[in-house]
Amino acid sequence: MLALAPKAQAGDRDGNFAIKGVGLAPCADYLVALEANDPRLPMFLGWVSGYLTSFNQYEPNTYDIVDWQSDAYIMQSLRGFCAANKERRFFEAAYQMAQSLKDTRVNSESPLVIVEGPSGPIRLYRSTLDEVRAALESLGLLDEQAHGRDALTRALTDYQKANGLKATGAPDNPTLYALLVRR
Repeated sequence: MLALAPKAQAGDRDGNFAIKGVGLAPCADYLVALEANDPRLPMFLGWVSGYLTSFNQYEPNTYDIVDWQSDAYIMQSLRGFCAANKERRFFEAAYQMAQSLKDTRVNSESPLVIVEGPSGPIRLYRSTLDEVRAALESLGLLDEQAHGRDALTRALTDYQKANGLKATGAPDNPTLYALLVRR
């Protein structure tokens, strides 16, 4: 049993609850699976997907806690926590990651939009694209009156170049992190 949140929204009267599956595994096991790309890796990713789905269901004002982060981004985020906390349970890595994503979550249902990226299509919520546009406008890289894919691509390319990112013109994970989280 584990109680991490000061004010539990579920669990017993003390906020304790049972952790299931690979959530019980030490972070060191996840690191081994990740580095060796061993057969347990899909179990870890599946467990995290289920955990995040549950988070979406039970966390107030949350439609999707992971609005733009890819599976690869999630796996690397978990790697960061686990590398520094090898003896901790994998659940704790997922919990810490979910907490860190609360500021960028999608609060209410928003349609998905497909944007072409250098490695294929990127799925984003309309609300996330609106945030990207607003951030680029506030930096003076996108004219408020400019609409369409070409204007957004040019503004993203300019932002990427100015911030030492690979200039793809696409709203990829590194760009979204720099534009929406790090700023």
